[in-house]
Amino acid sequence: MPAEPADGALPLSDQTLVGDAAFARAEQEIVRSRAGAIELLDEFVRVPTVNPPGRHYLEFALLLAQRLRDLGFAPRLIDVPARELARLGHDPAQPRPAVLAELGPEGAADGGSSDLPALHFHGHYDVVPAEAPDLFRLAVDGDEARGRGAADMKGGLVALLLALAALRPLARRLRGRVILSVVPDEETGGAAGTEQLFRSGALPGRSLGMLMPEPTGEVIWNGNRGALSLLATVRGRMAHVALQHEGRNAFEGMLALGAQLLELKREIESRRFDAPDLGIAGPPSVLLLGGTCGGGINFNVVPDAVRFSLDRRFHPAESGEAAEKELEGLFRRFRRQGWALDIEWLQRGDASLTAGDAPLARAMAATVQAVTGRAPRFTLCPGILETRFFLRHGTPGLAYGPGELACSHGPEERVRLSRILEVARVYARMAWTLLGTPRSTGARA
Repeated sequence: MPAEPADGALPLSDQTLVGDAAFARAEQEIVRSRAGAIELLDEFVRVPTVNPPGRHYLEFALLLAQRLRDLGFAPRLIDVPARELARLGHDPAQPRPAVLAELGPEGAADGGSSDLPALHFHGHYDVVPAEAPDLFRLAVDGDEARGRGAADMKGGLVALLLALAALRPLARRLRGRVILSVVPDEETGGAAGTEQLFRSGALPGRSLGMLMPEPTGEVIWNGNRGALSLLATVRGRMAHVALQHEGRNAFEGMLALGAQLLELKREIESRRFDAPDLGIAGPPSVLLLGGTCGGGINFNVVPDAVRFSLDRRFHPAESGEAAEKELEGLFRRFRRQGWALDIEWLQRGDASLTAGDAPLARAMAATVQAVTGRAPRFTLCPGILETRFFLRHGTPGLAYGPGELACSHGPEERVRLSRILEVARVYARMAWTLLGTPRSTGARA
């Protein structure tokens, strides 16, 4: 048996357990699951869980819950209270449920004691909007399956279900729980999804680890840059072009603010940190200006409002609080120059990092290499990851999934079916090597 964790620390994985005959049979069930994987993925893709605004969430949650029941699990739907939805700016009439299920030594209906070690399988079911309706109809061509969410991350959800189904006959030989959580709203920050699950107490605090099948390709994402995203609106006073002296040109104010932000951008992107190589290209921290911008009503009218977006991505070695204070200080100085400035925060996301030599990371690297025959590389996710919510509670997290980031969110979003099966094997092996017990203990398979 793997050593018991001390103070919640992760035990080293026991790779000898994967040679167990019962587990070998379970793993072969995954290998033979191609047809079932296609059927599940087709069902999942057909539900257009588009976010924003958050459509068809309940329909998908009910479908997923039924498929889990079909596999012998007892899923729970966790709803966000109406008052919370209103506080977050969502329509309380549009539910945003999460789906939870557990597998432990007492079986799939009850994950067992909450005192047992827990490994999280975590995913999201929302997808970005699609350019064409046919993206919500799965198209299979050989080993490739195309459709919105195939890569990010409904193909990953299929891998999670295949892994859990394979582990279910071995439940009594687990010394801990595998907790499945599938949430909405990941694509728009996670406030009504994972953050709400922790806020409500539906997810436990410190656990052995969290794994999520984001579209990582052949690498493992062991962290992410933090994000501070906002919309800045410079206010002026409207006037006719011939009487512009009676107005105040908000566009000129935007140019002045933009010049100050460009100076800050150059300084931010020249920073270097005393930190290990995290495998990211380009500057460690970045500042994007003008992803969206606009203002004014006509060519001959002094604009009274001009807006633009700002997206600050910061290295895990940086403090998110310090990065926010840096921006707020610049905005205060701009206002003291006589300009009115409104700031609407769009996103605040923590940076996260699970060290590549951490026990969870070492176990994952060994498992991926054992399944695929290829040694994986650790790198930061270019965007933000929901590992950040788990790390706040002392739980290390990693992302590894069947999809490729390059095609995610695009018109050719796709996933290889062989990779879904491969990733399912990785997740099943991770759960078994961390939580399984040898046959010699007398536990029943």
